[in-house]
Amino acid sequence: MPTKRFVISFLAGALLGLPLTAARADKPTTAPDAEAAAQNAREQADHYRQLGGVGYKTGLVQRNEAAAMRYDAMAGDLAPTPAATEQQADIAQQEKLEAHYKSLGAVTYKTGIEQRAEAKQVAAEEAKGPVPTVEVQTPNPSCMPTKPAVDIACENEKK
Repeated sequence: MPTKRFVISFLAGALLGLPLTAARADKPTTAPDAEAAAQNAREQADHYRQLGGVGYKTGLVQRNEAAAMRYDAMAGDLAPTPAATEQQADIAQQEKLEAHYKSLGAVTYKTGIEQRAEAKQVAAEEAKGPVPTVEVQTPNPSCMPTKPAVDIACENEKK
């Protein structure tokens, strides 16, 4: 019987043009929504905690505490980082500048304005410096701790 209701509701939603993701409407999509859901779950956990043993025995306290932690983590994932917003602002500014140069047409190419702007952008990126890379040394396979140390070089590596 439940599958029949699901099929009927699915077909009705498709006929009305409802999005198929409406079934997951309870999942927060923004950081403030996730924070609000976490706060709501904490309040419910406090309420069930006040009930005493019934709240713990039925698992309602643990379930709501887990939901609060899950929503807190989701809010952290959905929150924009300052570096990401700065990077998005830089990209938007660059796109705006490129659109302006394209609207000017051939004048920018003949006078070299666009080439100078591109050179300035490359110079600014180089001024930020190269991305630091971390080199990882792989140990000698014969010196792995799962094998007995029979090589003198291996014994020196461990010290």
